[in-house]
Amino acid sequence: MMGVVVVTINYRLEILGFLTAADNILPGNYGLRDVVMALNWVHDNIASFRGDASRVTLVGHSVGSALVGILMTLPSTQGLFWTAVTHSGSAAAYYSCFTNQSTNFTEYIRSFGLAVGCEDNNYNVTRIKSCLKNVSTDSFLEFNQQFNSAFGVEYRPMIDNKLLMEHPREAFKAGRYHKVPVYTGVVQNEFSYIIDHVSQFGSESIKSEMLRLQNEMMTCNSGKMLSIIESIELNYIDWNQSLEFKQNNNTKDDFIKYNYYDLANDILMIAPSLFLSDVLSATNPDVFFYYFEHEKSLHVFDINYIFGVPFGNEPVENYVWNKKWNESTVEDQKLSEKMLKLWVSIFQNSKPDPIDGITWPRYNKTTQHYITISMQPTTIGQYFRIKTNYFWNTYLPKFFQKICGNTVHEWSAIFTTPKDRAVVFQSEIFILLLPIVVEMIFTISRHIGLYLL
Repeated sequence: MMGVVVVTINYRLEILGFLTAADNILPGNYGLRDVVMALNWVHDNIASFRGDASRVTLVGHSVGSALVGILMTLPSTQGLFWTAVTHSGSAAAYYSCFTNQSTNFTEYIRSFGLAVGCEDNNYNVTRIKSCLKNVSTDSFLEFNQQFNSAFGVEYRPMIDNKLLMEHPREAFKAGRYHKVPVYTGVVQNEFSYIIDHVSQFGSESIKSEMLRLQNEMMTCNSGKMLSIIESIELNYIDWNQSLEFKQNNNTKDDFIKYNYYDLANDILMIAPSLFLSDVLSATNPDVFFYYFEHEKSLHVFDINYIFGVPFGNEPVENYVWNKKWNESTVEDQKLSEKMLKLWVSIFQNSKPDPIDGITWPRYNKTTQHYITISMQPTTIGQYFRIKTNYFWNTYLPKFFQKICGNTVHEWSAIFTTPKDRAVVFQSEIFILLLPIVVEMIFTISRHIGLYLL
């Protein structure tokens, strides 16, 4: 890829990589340890592949972006990379890692142990762990899918006080991370797919889904929690749109569903990405933000442009949302070429070359500069989605603290899609060297799988 060599890393996923009892016996993070080991291997051996171990860039997409953020905070990864790039995701989001899920996992591990013959109703993690080592991989995967549905278990890195010492949000705020140049951004239509998934849900079921989440990460009674949810609903009502819906005989459910897309986009991608940029720029002078504005830019589709897919001859199917990549145009190829050149300049120099005659300005919380990349000439803007940024990252935490008497660190966890428990949530993480790219696929999903673009 324009002088960049791609190296892929496989590591343990889902139950095999992140099973935890939130204790010292089953601490989890096995997949994360695999990644750290792989980074060390790259550092020690990449010269044999004409790579430069001093010029490694980590790049993540979606949940993979959260992994990049986590790696930035680990003492054990000091000196293993010199730049970080995060696409459409953030370590500030709820899906990045667990803080304390011991109660949920205790019941899960007990039931899982019973199912595979490793538990006799006398809960003993040491005995279960010893027994599980003799269980076949096929049995793991078979029961994993069954019990995921029953217990709603998610697999993420866990704060174990050994490898992962604290939530990335707290580490970033305190300046406890590797201060390398950071490039982060989002695309125009991250979650437009969600309208199809939400179509089967009414407004009351959506509201119930939001209430369910308080039990996962908040200590606030349901009455007070309803006040927070109502403030969120009001923030996402476009009254002009509401009038149009009424005139066209649309129902309240229709209105809620279509505004739910904006909510998903903001809470899963926009707000966490802006939070990350704001916090990092307080202690890091080299933070950059971009907005990929293109009608085809559904979540993950931007990767097609970065990897030059428009220059291919065969149609490409998006593996996450089961969407087809349509026939490319000359304009698609020009946009892909522009992104390739820009990203490769970052990989090679840890700083971007001028794009369309402009220099990409650094982001800071005061000026909030960013660039918009599209088929049109690249432009510089300021204060990207400032209302969203303020609402989720400033106003709502203060509101929650005022009415509930405590703080919440994972504002993204106030929302997930109703189909979240069924949607395959794969992501990618790439490690780019000069001229090496190590691509790691980071999947914390309901289904076991490893996918390569």
